Amino acid sequence: MALEHLYILGGGLSGLSTAHHSDGQSTIYEKKDSVGGTASSMTWRGFTFDYGPHVSFTNDKYVKELLAKSIDNEFWTKEVSNSNYYQGKWVRHPAICNLCDFPKEVNRDALVSFLESKEISNPEIQNYRDWCEIGQGKFFAENFTHTYTRKFWTVEPEEMTHQWAGERVARPNLRRVVDGSLGLQKDAGYYYTEFRYPKHGGYGAYTSFWKESQDKINLKLNHTVTKIDLEKRTLSFVEQEDVDFGDTLISSLPLPEFVKLVVDVPEIVKDATEKLKCTSIALINIALSDPSKLPYHWCYVYDEDVITPRFTIYSNLSEFNAPQGCTSLQAEVPYSNSRPLPLGDLVARVIDDLDRCQIIDKQSVIHAWQVDIKYGYVIFDHNRESAIKVIHDWMDQNGVLPIGRFGLWQYLWSDQAIKSGKLVASRFV
Repeated sequence: MALEHLYILGGGLSGLSTAHHSDGQSTIYEKKDSVGGTASSMTWRGFTFDYGPHVSFTNDKYVKELLAKSIDNEFWTKEVSNSNYYQGKWVRHPAICNLCDFPKEVNRDALVSFLESKEISNPEIQNYRDWCEIGQGKFFAENFTHTYTRKFWTVEPEEMTHQWAGERVARPNLRRVVDGSLGLQKDAGYYYTEFRYPKHGGYGAYTSFWKESQDKINLKLNHTVTKIDLEKRTLSFVEQEDVDFGDTLISSLPLPEFVKLVVDVPEIVKDATEKLKCTSIALINIALSDPSKLPYHWCYVYDEDVITPRFTIYSNLSEFNAPQGCTSLQAEVPYSNSRPLPLGDLVARVIDDLDRCQIIDKQSVIHAWQVDIKYGYVIFDHNRESAIKVIHDWMDQNGVLPIGRFGLWQYLWSDQAIKSGKLVASRFV
């Protein structure tokens, strides 16, 4: 089916990809003054931070070439260097594969528990808690994975399904855990070993791939949609004329935001939308006047009294992400209705935590500030699958095609977001 013109809501990776891969003309409506969405970057006086940690580790040859070309092959290829902080110690990641880095008692108890989990025949897995305890052993899951789940996902592990996890959460075989307990492991055990990252401009530099097709893309920045009429097939904007989008509309907007904009939404769709859950994220950007104390690219924090579950050292991703001799570090603090942000100065709290853990020296902080991202990660709870089916069926019946992480309401990596747009574009050739 060929369309003369595609109308796309949202200028993130998936929206840009749809327009770029379309054979015809496209118009993208983006409410911000720049493209990229959460794949973009921000700067302050020579310090660069992304909107949450991003690196490209895709094995997809096409996506690798697309991104490389977008920055004239000016990227670093780096071996992954990440770690876990636990009570003053650094443990290689994934921690379940490197038990020898823990105190001996923790190593022993985690190994014994892992071995005991293998004695359970035909285990019944009903949720993410079960999946972790069967795959990692109850001791490790209770003391580490479940703690991290509460901090990062903001819900209890039994509230989540496990199908999303895949390679993201380690469930190693017996030999790998025993080797890691005895210090015989030959590698860290992470699911990818190297990644690419732009030399200049942060991860957001990759989003410029669309410019190769800019002669056929009408990019409308600072265009906030205020109403979508699926019967009249029109989009309304702030202080701008309505637009007729024809038979098909492509949306990367988060499903709750899209549904709120539509006129006369069926009650069943409203009810399904109310069941969708996701995290929001407070990003704490910290510019430091001294070099990083750590060699890692990003780190996970298991301690419950440290509010951030993960931090990224952007100046270790690229030396051009901070002035020479300085450090750009970003800590994430996820939140939701289940786990709201604490009262008080969150920036100061994060800095104090990192200083206490000797991750940074608070005296070297030049500037620090908070950036809130409303839609961080989809929470794969037990209502998600049935809810998105109701919403997506209704969208399909009304000629609306969802794309991207929050249009599809999935846990998509950058390459998957790009491919989701490419796939939709292929329908109109």
